[in-house]
Formats: sequence, structure tokens, C-alpha cells
Amino acid sequence: GNVSADAVAFSGGGSVTLDEAGNDFNTIAGTSNGVITIRDGDGLTVGTVGAQTGLTSSGNTINVTTGNNLTVSNAVTAGAGDVNLTSDGNITSTNDGVADILGATVNLIAKLGGIGAVGAGVEVTATTALNADTTADNGNIYLDSIGNAPLGVINAGTGDVNLTSTGNITDALNTLAANVLGANIS
Repeated sequence: GNVSADAVAFSGGGSVTLDEAGNDFNTIAGTSNGVITIRDGDGLTVGTVGAQTGLTSSGNTINVTTGNNLTVSNAVTAGAGDVNLTSDGNITSTNDGVADILGATVNLIAKLGGIGAVGAGVEVTATTALNADTTADNGNIYLDSIGNAPLGVINAGTGDVNLTSTGNITDALNTLAANVLGANIS
């Protein structure tokens, strides 16, 4: 059934699944040795709840889907696992020079409002591929890669893309196809 609470914290040895479209919580945090799957019907902050901070899996996939804006205030860390963040609103994170989203392949989809903001790019570390998509509303994409940036597809449609990296920017697809699509790319 649906979970409704201001804040949800968890710590588990296996997978954690809170995947009901009617879930309604404002802040979530937890650690699991398995796959983490979270769905929230409106806006959600990955933050601190009690002793739990951010979302951490031990090398397993983390999936977060929201019905409105997704704010990453504390790290989403999948280690060797993938991170899939899908928001019906925008995706933002704290801007402090430290990666807020860490995983092998990182997939960010924002359907209304873009990813990051001017001067406050979403800070990401992806070891295999970094993908971002705002084509649903052609929102702008602002990404700050902490370390190398192995690009999959970054697609802002007719929106702008701003990508910075503290390491090398490489082609994770290893094809002739464009990795970055947008009206203005910097």
C-alpha cells in the first residue's frame, strides 16, 4: 500500500521497495545492501532523517521516481551499481564541489524544469556513463562532473547544456553519434 509520512528512513540488508504511485513523503534517507526503489507522488528531497543520510546501496541499483521536483541534498551513492533518477519536475542538488550522485551509469530524466541551474549544476560521478534527458519540456541541463565524465547521451532538446568536469570528458558510447544535444552547448 501507499506510504504517507513527512520523513522516511530505512536501513536494510536486502532490497528496499517503496514503489507505489500514491506514496507521499517529503524527505527520504537510507542504506541497503540490495536494490533501492523509491516512488513518490509529488516532490521529494533525498536528505537526512534521524541517523540516515542520503541513499546508499552496496553496489546495487538505486531508482528514484517523483511526481514533482527532486532535490538531492545528501548523496545518492550506488557504488558499482547504477543510479536512475526520474522526476516529473526538475532535478537539483547542493552545489559544494562534492558529487551528490555517484554510480556506474547515472541516468537523470527531468520532465519539467530542467536539471541543475546556472551556477548550481547537479554534481555527479559516473564511472561507466552519464546520461541526462530534458526533452519532455526542452529544459536546460547543468552538470558538474566530479572526476571524469564518460558521456552517454546528454539531450536537452532545444534547451541549453552546460557541462563541466574536474577530469576528462570522454565518449562512453564510442560511436560517431553526438553525445551532447542542445541549442547552446558549453
